[in-house]
Amino acid sequence: MKRALFLLLLPLLAACPTDDPEPPVELPDTLSWNPQELGPFNVGYTVWDITYTQVTDGELRTIPVHLWYPTEDATGLPAVYEGIFTDEASFVDAEPAEPVHAAGYPVLAYSHGNQGWAGNSDYLMRHFASHGWVIVAPDHIGNTLTTHSEPRPMGLWIDRSHDVSAAIDAIEGDLAALAGPADTSTIVISGHSFGGHTTWISAGAEFDEAAVEAQCDSGDHLEGSCTSQVLDAFADGGEDPRLVGAIPLAGTPSVGWVGDDGLNAVELPVMQISGSLDYGHVDGAFEWRSDDVDISWVEIEGGCHASFALGTPCDLPAEDAFHMIVSYAFPFARSLVLGDDTAITTGILDGSTVVDDRVTYSLR
Repeated sequence: MKRALFLLLLPLLAACPTDDPEPPVELPDTLSWNPQELGPFNVGYTVWDITYTQVTDGELRTIPVHLWYPTEDATGLPAVYEGIFTDEASFVDAEPAEPVHAAGYPVLAYSHGNQGWAGNSDYLMRHFASHGWVIVAPDHIGNTLTTHSEPRPMGLWIDRSHDVSAAIDAIEGDLAALAGPADTSTIVISGHSFGGHTTWISAGAEFDEAAVEAQCDSGDHLEGSCTSQVLDAFADGGEDPRLVGAIPLAGTPSVGWVGDDGLNAVELPVMQISGSLDYGHVDGAFEWRSDDVDISWVEIEGGCHASFALGTPCDLPAEDAFHMIVSYAFPFARSLVLGDDTAITTGILDGSTVVDDRVTYSLR
């Protein structure tokens, strides 16, 4: 474990009775904080390794898990992702702020894209953490910037969801000992590109048996990686029952994995966010492939694939794209996890509030 700060279990309290108990701590009204703006906290960051048994082959799999969380520290050592990308606004091993929500820290889970890394949408992590949330994100080893190899194994398309679930398991176990517990009973998941695929699968989208078998025969995957155990894993799916909502960014599972109807197995609310200049990653998710899903669609004019992660400007300044994304994603998450029915959140989610003229917002 890399960060001893997070390995300390909360001590069992055995305080003697007293006639003068301390009054309960009065928590702030977090729903009064503007969801489109950063919250009052700075952002702490840590990473550690976990090991779990991989469903697709029964072998032990070790992956880094990254965590962003609220802190009141004003300075600190900046986070560095993949040994390359510096995040000056997230402080390594900062002192965690105590939860400001009665059930503990609300949780966002995140899945990075193909050849990405856990922190490649760090603007999203910082926004949520500044409002008192924790964000947990695994590195999908074998498919990160520094560990990727081709051809990819078949199991990768389901293993990624199991990575996310294992990361969530970690923060509700011993590693949950921040200044208080993480509330893993109601989690929202998001992911970019291939992480959008992971987001849908973790939310309950079902693989199509014929489509998966065709992938086995395609020759596009690592030789020998289409085993009976892998096929069983696809049949069982990757749904995590702790999830209550999903925010795929510029990505959905293709018809070549879930068929025309696999998205319709999702029973959670979904907010699909995409860019008008992206290269087809929405793939009919709103128009015809998810007719039975409670789904909204945020289409950002001028946004391209990297607008959701790296921040490459495309025809849209990165900061503009980031603001539009969090202005929809955070109210959506706050409504599902915290029951936010404030006027500003309700207006954004029902479409009566125009966040930006460059957004087309559709509800079904």
